[in-house]
Amino acid sequence: MISKPQGYDESQAFTGDSMQLQPGCYVCVIKQISMTQTQSGRQQVAVLFDIAEGENKEFYKKQYEISRQQDAQAKWKGVH
Repeated sequence: MISKPQGYDESQAFTGDSMQLQPGCYVCVIKQISMTQTQSGRQQVAVLFDIAEGENKEFYKKQYEISRQQDAQAKWKGVH
């Protein structure tokens, strides 16, 4: 029979979930505004933003930096 590795029962499971922003109101800062195209070819305005104050300050920057370590093609998540 195979024995469990040391610390197996104490470790937390990796679920693939990343950092999550709690629902609420946040003061934001606009990082970039650009004209882009949708997949269907229509023009749209893309506004990239991040949290400017509080405990979640630079939330999307931190999330992006973590993603870039695993994927060089990572994209900024704070987009509207």
